[in-house]
Amino acid sequence: MLLQLLQLCFLKSSVSDTIGSNWRCIRRKTLMYRIDQRDAEVFGLPADICYVLSFERAARHLLDIRMEVATRGALSLDFVLPSWTPGSYKIRDFATNFTLEGVLDERGRPLDVEWRAKNRFRVFCEGAEKLYLKAVYFGNERSVRTTHVSRWYAFVMPSNCLPYVEGRQHEPHHVVVDFEPAQWQRITTSLSPVDHGFPPRLGAVTYDVLADSPIQVGSHSVHAFSVGNRLHEVAILANEPVDEEWVVRCTERVVRVVGAFWGGELPYDRYVFIFHFLPEAFGGLEHARSQVIAVDPSALRELAGAHRFLRLLCHEFFHAWNGKRIRPEGLGPFDYEREQYTPLLWLVEGVTSYYEILLPYWCGYLTQRELLLHLEAEVEKLAHVPGRFFLSVRDSSLLAWVKLYGQSPDGLNRFPSYYLKGALIAWLLDAWILAQT
Repeated sequence: MLLQLLQLCFLKSSVSDTIGSNWRCIRRKTLMYRIDQRDAEVFGLPADICYVLSFERAARHLLDIRMEVATRGALSLDFVLPSWTPGSYKIRDFATNFTLEGVLDERGRPLDVEWRAKNRFRVFCEGAEKLYLKAVYFGNERSVRTTHVSRWYAFVMPSNCLPYVEGRQHEPHHVVVDFEPAQWQRITTSLSPVDHGFPPRLGAVTYDVLADSPIQVGSHSVHAFSVGNRLHEVAILANEPVDEEWVVRCTERVVRVVGAFWGGELPYDRYVFIFHFLPEAFGGLEHARSQVIAVDPSALRELAGAHRFLRLLCHEFFHAWNGKRIRPEGLGPFDYEREQYTPLLWLVEGVTSYYEILLPYWCGYLTQRELLLHLEAEVEKLAHVPGRFFLSVRDSSLLAWVKLYGQSPDGLNRFPSYYLKGALIAWLLDAWILAQT
């Protein structure tokens, strides 16, 4: 099966059963790199780094951020704001929207700050036991990869707006989400609760887990179901009525079918689906314990649009294995300041794009004829990309940072998408493997 090929090509990421196996563990220096956690291990877990998010200026698209850090006797601490979001391979310079308003010690005295680069600054904290940082982030780009704050809701992508302390990414981090219940009703995230208090205090065992855990705050609806003794939450934000029962039913079916494909055991304790049904929206982004999907709600009223939604849902959930827990070496641990090159994005995204076509059929949502038409359409699309003759999928994977997300006007003439070409290569590989076995 193609699954076996994936396992031969990729590295298993971070769980304890890698020890003594033939998988290679990835470490940041001597510290275990982690992309996952369990709610039970975070409840009651202390942290010396805490962010407090508040939304008093949400109507102006401003997210207020306070950060509390125990200095542990350091003379200075360096803070770094990521420049890109894992899963979206383009340097986006989030520091453009970030404003540092000041840093105080525990006695309220201002501490000196020195900017060292466009996205990093040093705080001189000699004699301070704690420092209190205050910043604001302007979030007014509505996408699955960016922070968006408004009077109606807030969608916070931590990798956009929450700086880390250099050298301390491996530590536990807390996030307090301070919102007014009279304005918004609930919060949905794959971050784990630290206690039962209000405002909610959430935790991550490392900064990597925090960066990979989007936060939805507002008056969205929430549904839940269990598969394999694992809790699944479905958050639905919609600007017009959608058939939420159908969405949840499809989501549960996808979880069952994709889980069975990967052997039946789901690799997480809890998983969160965040659906944004908003005008002219389309896109998705995978995370280890969640996914975010944006779709125009009007699309669900047509069969073709419903099929696109189902393919996107399958694609992002498939990534919970392929790309997150089974991944090329270049995709973790991350350097959040610079490009992370890998020649294997075609295996991460192309193989996933192939299975996003098969899985709705296996779920019972496509007829055999519709399945074949979807595959035929992919072949037809590639036939109209002259760039397929200029770059291999290996090179298009490496050049994703400048060729896919920032194409030139004649990009189709020069660049074959590793999503599209990789999917067709996966189809051919799968057919060959099936023929041989």
